[in-house]
Amino acid sequence: MCTLTWIFNEDCEGYALFFNRDELKTRQRAIPPQLKQTDQGVHYLAPTDTDAGGTWIAVNQYGLTVCLLNNYEAAEPQTPVLKSRGEIVLALAGCETPDAAEQLLMEMDLSCYRGFSVVLLQMDARQFSWDVSTLSKLTPQLPITSSSYHSTEVCSTRKAYFDELQRQGPMDIEALERFHSSHINDDLTTIDGKPLHANSVCMHRDNAQTVSQCFVQVNPNQVAISYSDGSPCETVAGPPQVLQRRVAA
Repeated sequence: MCTLTWIFNEDCEGYALFFNRDELKTRQRAIPPQLKQTDQGVHYLAPTDTDAGGTWIAVNQYGLTVCLLNNYEAAEPQTPVLKSRGEIVLALAGCETPDAAEQLLMEMDLSCYRGFSVVLLQMDARQFSWDVSTLSKLTPQLPITSSSYHSTEVCSTRKAYFDELQRQGPMDIEALERFHSSHINDDLTTIDGKPLHANSVCMHRDNAQTVSQCFVQVNPNQVAISYSDGSPCETVAGPPQVLQRRVAA
């Protein structure tokens, strides 16, 4: 259950990205982004899912960001052993270019993973969808979002709200930030005296909510990720973790 948007710089040599993570309240708190290194020596920044391991987002020293969202419309894989989808992000985090990451993803045995979408960003954006039988390459359309709760209704509500904001003016960083902190619907149902926002981008339900937000900025000289450890409507992002950007060979 997540929502992802981005905007490229005018020269397409950099971009800004927002990624809300929605989870059940029973899950453990994730570890905020840390500097890590692949076996090949590539440095990257990523939070850690303390329940299943892996991560849902990583940005490396080459300015490549890998994002993963669950595909709740996919069937359940027919395999006795399932692996965490967060491992896929870690596997791709060492790639220098989207071409390399795409090739590696296409070569991976995905039969032990539940359905997912992967988005790669660097000089462009690429989206791939795994439905437990076929890995398809899609044309990304913002916002990219997923929900285990009334999936079609929630995703269409968020998309319609994003489209309405686009009609009001250009989607710059400030507009994306407002979108990711927004409460679309004020339901009559309340919890602790507060209205539930079940379909919102900043989602609040009785058993789940938006638990964090990652804000990634990539420019020709550096990459950075800031982390809101809580709902973005209530939590101020911490100081950014920064890496010097390197040029891919």
